[in-house]
Amino acid sequence: MTRKNFLSYIRFLFYGLTLLFLFHFETVAIGPVKVSHLWKGIVLANLIFVVFRENKLKMFIYGPLLCISVLQLANMELYNDPFNAVLLFSTTVIIPLIGIYVLRFKPEQLKLSLMFFSSFFILSFVPYQIELLSSLGPAQDLLGFGSEDIGIIGPFASPHAASTALASSLLVVVFFLVE
Repeated sequence: MTRKNFLSYIRFLFYGLTLLFLFHFETVAIGPVKVSHLWKGIVLANLIFVVFRENKLKMFIYGPLLCISVLQLANMELYNDPFNAVLLFSTTVIIPLIGIYVLRFKPEQLKLSLMFFSSFFILSFVPYQIELLSSLGPAQDLLGFGSEDIGIIGPFASPHAASTALASSLLVVVFFLVE
């Protein structure tokens, strides 16, 4: 193994542990704000900064989605509950911003990113499965489905997010294995 490969592994290990830490503590609140809102807000601010210094042609592609996100602010929710209106806006606007951001990468880089995130989502359940960590969110009670086990949700806040992440990660891994 070369020094460059070793440093690459260390860098991806650092990214993976940071993501695991962020996902694990997502449901914890610091005062009135959840940790998930903090780190996703930082990511959103970074995306806005990077996207608006990019080429305007890339923004044109996602223009309709950006317009829909901005129009979403023009409703009664802005007057009734401004915090919730901004939260809904940030949830909606992040999709086109990620699309614009991703347009700057080459296909090979995107494949590596997909494999990294898929591997991360699958491997992030290992510490919970071997009981090194316990989930901070509510576990899924499987008694109603004929099993006496409790379904783990890993670092996610809900069983639905956990199953969606695992299923899509498995599909990505199977796709790259078949390809």
